[in-house]
Amino acid sequence: MTNILRGKLIFQSIRKQNFKFKILLFQFIIVFISLNFCFSLLIKAECSKNNLKKLIGIENNVMVSINKNYDDNVDINKILNEKLDRIKKTNGIKAVSRYYKDKVLINDENIGGIFLDKEAMNIYNFNIDGSKNIFKKSKYIPIIISEDLKKQYKINDTVEIDYNNDKFKGKIIGYLNKNDNFWSDRIGNDKSLEKIENSIIIPFDKNCYYNKNLEYRMFNRIIVQIDKQSDINALEKIKNEGIINAYISMYDFVKQIKNQNSQTVFLMEIFAIVISILSLIGFIGVVISYISFRNKEYAIRLTMGSTLKELSILICGEIGISIVISFLISAIISISINIILSVKPFYISLVALIPSLLVSIFIFIIFLTTYILFIKRKTINSLMRGN
Repeated sequence: MTNILRGKLIFQSIRKQNFKFKILLFQFIIVFISLNFCFSLLIKAECSKNNLKKLIGIENNVMVSINKNYDDNVDINKILNEKLDRIKKTNGIKAVSRYYKDKVLINDENIGGIFLDKEAMNIYNFNIDGSKNIFKKSKYIPIIISEDLKKQYKINDTVEIDYNNDKFKGKIIGYLNKNDNFWSDRIGNDKSLEKIENSIIIPFDKNCYYNKNLEYRMFNRIIVQIDKQSDINALEKIKNEGIINAYISMYDFVKQIKNQNSQTVFLMEIFAIVISILSLIGFIGVVISYISFRNKEYAIRLTMGSTLKELSILICGEIGISIVISFLISAIISISINIILSVKPFYISLVALIPSLLVSIFIFIIFLTTYILFIKRKTINSLMRGN
């Protein structure tokens, strides 16, 4: 019963404040949203690093750009394969893998196709439920489908596949895990990886599926596996020979993403700090007026028999409710923005709300402690006079 009465007193007090309470809410909402964006960027940068580590080892893999300069009237694929063989024969190089992503039709449905050669299937860390041997020669081309297609297709189902009017039959031998990621079409930033959804993995090999035009495209996506980090120097020699144009280790690639994000995060942190300071200044202004105009009310409450503990509960309840309401409103706004902008992964915006809430609660605890100390130092007469 006592808790119900306290609750009623808190809500009655909030109704009396009206405009001041709305200002308080507005300032908290701004702080929550600015902090949420800042924490979202920090979390996203860390997620990109972790996802890349899961997909491919960052210590001993290098992304390579092969030199495609050639004369007319030559078999370009033959020339590029010779360059690829030159890379493979270099000391310290363990494996050279290629991949390519494109749209394919499966039973007349448009989905994503991930073409991998044998080395790529060994280098990338996919969690596959079923057989992993997609390079086994058989009547139908073995394929692996993403987890979200399990409802439509079962293992051992055969499907009609059409890639740029090149039609063939595939047999499903396994499913990817729902948490598996792969390269996106925007390599170079924190969007370099994306979840594998509505996609199939197709083996690229002359004994499985081969397409001359596709082979040329696959030379754009090369990952080289080295024995140890120092072996990356061997690629510099190949570069000087004109075999490759450029290369970057996965370790440096992660650093590049983090540095790019650091600049954005730094700007967002500055923005968040400025907004937070402005909001805090406004908040302090509201608190000062809140204290000045309500000192007499608190003095009357103390005169009527209210204890300092009850007064603390009242203040705590009012500010606590404002934090909860503003947190929920800012959460709805942040989630809505992520839905509208199709930001992925979606859970980042939700996780970022937690540190934002903790920061605000910390500010609230400091404020409450300071205010209680202020009340303790005052006499009822000084409070009645508004001092």
